[in-house]
Amino acid sequence: MNLTGHTGLTLGAFLAAGYLGDALIFHSYRAQSSRRRYVSFLGSFLGAPPRVFQKLRLDYRVVLAGSLLPDIIDKPLGLFLLPHLLDFNGRIIGHTLAFNLVLLTIGLVILIFRGYHTPLVLAVSSTGHLLLDQMWENPQTLLWPLLGWGFPPGVPDLNDWIMFQLTAQWLSVPEVIGLLVLVWFAIQVHRLRAITRFVKSGNIQ
Repeated sequence: MNLTGHTGLTLGAFLAAGYLGDALIFHSYRAQSSRRRYVSFLGSFLGAPPRVFQKLRLDYRVVLAGSLLPDIIDKPLGLFLLPHLLDFNGRIIGHTLAFNLVLLTIGLVILIFRGYHTPLVLAVSSTGHLLLDQMWENPQTLLWPLLGWGFPPGVPDLNDWIMFQLTAQWLSVPEVIGLLVLVWFAIQVHRLRAITRFVKSGNIQ
């Protein structure tokens, strides 16, 4: 999956969870009639990011960075720094279940003992990357090192990887959905006049 798919769909999953949290947590939704609750929920969705994330001070930058973290780790290693050692494979350590379980464990420990949720947000976003890449189709990498210490070979060389990227299907349904989510989010940031706030803190409200 390409850039807009990973970032947009991961952000969309967080936003969907946030709106569900709004519906379950805030009493105003439960106190309204079914019709008014639906209108209120739809209006919140169309008009502003989830209120629960405002309370949590969610750093949206971490969500976006985490959605790309496996590629940020693996692509430089497998394609540029150690290409011949790793057979030009851009899916190695960062794409393993072991690596992401370690991230999740660290995030949970920090949340429990420090009350700081950002590392867990990063870990959840990174783990979602594996789902979007359908890593279950590559068990040798996903379950590393249970099936051996080596990784399967990638593309023959860097030129082939570049050509694959240039000819890849960038307008698949997941990519388009991800792009629409990113556009919607950008509109909200602009509407709230929160560009500077987003850049500095990752918050938009």
